[in-house]
Amino acid sequence: MKKIFMLLAVLGMVAKAPAQGALLFANYVNGILLAPIFGVDTTDPTIQAHGQSRLGIPSGSTVYTGPLLSGPGFTVALYAGPLGAPVESLQLAATSTFRTSSINDLPGGLWFPSVISIPGLAAGERVTVDVRVWDNQGGTISTWEQVLQNVMIARGSSGAFSPLGLLGTASSSLTDSPLILVGLTSFNIGTVVPEPTVFAFLGLGLLLYCRRRFA
Repeated sequence: MKKIFMLLAVLGMVAKAPAQGALLFANYVNGILLAPIFGVDTTDPTIQAHGQSRLGIPSGSTVYTGPLLSGPGFTVALYAGPLGAPVESLQLAATSTFRTSSINDLPGGLWFPSVISIPGLAAGERVTVDVRVWDNQGGTISTWEQVLQNVMIARGSSGAFSPLGLLGTASSSLTDSPLILVGLTSFNIGTVVPEPTVFAFLGLGLLLYCRRRFA
């Protein structure tokens, strides 16, 4: 009898445990969201713009000169955390790559979508997210940490934002459907301008190399 009561208690705890929060990791949801991601600006590779273009839903006025991203050569990652968490504390929740062709006459710049669970957050909670995209250099750059080590790797991010609404679940119920990334806008990837100290070190290295070579 004691074992039965213990089992019932455990089952009761499981039943009361909130479902893990889930969201739809996608930059396209029919009639609700369309935020394609663009490549490097053709006039200046260091430009990293944000904002909806005329292609978006909702439509905007931001102009991008780079191509819409396409194919497995670009990685997109979702970093997430509790509402209001600073961007540096957000944790990797999912990654994907970009489609190689348009869908239903939609533009490129769309990644393969998936429903993902957000570790540590329950359904009904708010979440802070940051969408980060980078050129994965043929699959050799697999993490954001690697991206940060090389200013020449084209990258971009949405910046931290909190999607409108609450985390749902991975069920198909309309009342428990996963959260959509409403609030996400288009952006483009670009390289980073090295800090002056980087140029100084490069110049010093070149000087030492020349002195040794011609000494």
